[in-house]
Amino acid sequence: ESSNLTEEDILTRLNLELLNNQGPDVMILDGLNVERYMEFMVPLNGLHTEGVYESILDRFTVNDDLMALPLRTVPYLLSRLTEGTQQINSLEQFADMVTSSSDVLDVRDVGDWTPHGFAQYYIKNYNQLFHLWYPAWADAMWQGGKLNKEVFTEFIAQTLRLVDHYTLTQPVEQWGIFKPTNPERLDTVFDPILTETDFHYLYRQLPYTLVAPDYVGIDTYWNLGQRIRYNSSKLLPHYLDAIPGPDGTGAMVPTVIAGVRAGGDEDAGQEFVQILLSRELQLSDDYFGGYSNGMGYPVIWEYVETLIEQKEKEKRMDCEVENDYEQTITNLRTVIVDEYLFEQTLLAAQTCYRAEDRVTPEDAAEALYEATRIYLAELR
Repeated sequence: ESSNLTEEDILTRLNLELLNNQGPDVMILDGLNVERYMEFMVPLNGLHTEGVYESILDRFTVNDDLMALPLRTVPYLLSRLTEGTQQINSLEQFADMVTSSSDVLDVRDVGDWTPHGFAQYYIKNYNQLFHLWYPAWADAMWQGGKLNKEVFTEFIAQTLRLVDHYTLTQPVEQWGIFKPTNPERLDTVFDPILTETDFHYLYRQLPYTLVAPDYVGIDTYWNLGQRIRYNSSKLLPHYLDAIPGPDGTGAMVPTVIAGVRAGGDEDAGQEFVQILLSRELQLSDDYFGGYSNGMGYPVIWEYVETLIEQKEKEKRMDCEVENDYEQTITNLRTVIVDEYLFEQTLLAAQTCYRAEDRVTPEDAAEALYEATRIYLAELR
């Protein structure tokens, strides 16, 4: 019987259980509206959270009580070569740089994506483009519990410049690299992790790579291609900075967000969450599914340093980063991506990105407002 339940059925049952002081002792809240469920959680103030990024702790603290805790996080970073490049502080500036650097390109032409091609950064479809920029814009877009139409239309206007410049389309299978496992939900589900199938190693030698990385600062950021990988003992330095939102600041999306249900076995639940912060599980490939297709990076910088050291030993070379990498991650805003709002925003954006039957950003904003109005009202 349970196999026939829809996601909506499961959430309805969970909500009824919580209202009746029942349900699991520990809940993993990502994919849900976290603020809505934190009212059912017990404070986690007894946890030892030394070293956890302060922005994560602050984001899940209500009236000085820590109500939930992410165990992994995905930083959205912009990597670029230092020589001949400029600091990127906005989506508009990035679009200016890209569109002025070459004539209109067609990503379906393999020649444009060779090491000697003209593309300034690697992107292959407009869903991917949306995934990469949306998290940094989400808070401003939905500030105050309603759609900010001006922010949405600006987001669409600038990303549309990139869509048209690279002649982006929806995801398609190409050279056997992209193979969706669930095509029915391909265009709607928010997955903060972009895997090896999203960024094939042959294209990492391009000057710009705008990514949600599969591992912090490793292959995607300082692997410049086979020539350097195999014929050089020292990689060129990169400058890492965040994908900017409308205020210029970057974002990271927490994953594996754990909370302990009030009224359950609270002591056992707290102990379980504490174990999830342990060195063994923060550094475990198996527990979170690995860094290329798992749930993100550790939330404690000490363990990120350990993983970088491990990667250096594996590659038998020093990994050069020009900026203070710890400070880069520490300064990122913690953004909770509401999956329903993500889905509806992507669907609205697609109507603008499609070359056929394209609608204006203003019309898409009106449609998105209507599609989310009741949902947002129920959350108040």
